[in-house]
Amino acid sequence: MARADEEYGLKQKEIITLGIIAQSGHISSLELGKKLNVKRTEALQYWLGKLLKYDLVIAEGFLKNGSKLSWN
Repeated sequence: MARADEEYGLKQKEIITLGIIAQSGHISSLELGKKLNVKRTEALQYWLGKLLKYDLVIAEGFLKNGSKLSWN
C-alpha cells in the first residue's frame, strides 16, 4: 500500500478504502459501504477515487448491490 500511495499520490480516503479492501481480499460494495458508513453505494465513487482508474482495485460488475471489489 505504501508503494501504491507513493506511486499514485493517493488521498487519505483512497488509502483507507484500499486498506479495507486489501484486508478482506474482496468485499461487496454493500459491505464496504457499511464499513465506511456510506448510506448509498453511489457515494462509494468518492471513496474509491483513483483506485479504479489506476486498476488498484477491480470492480466485478457495477457499483450496485452485490458487486464485489477486490485488491489488484
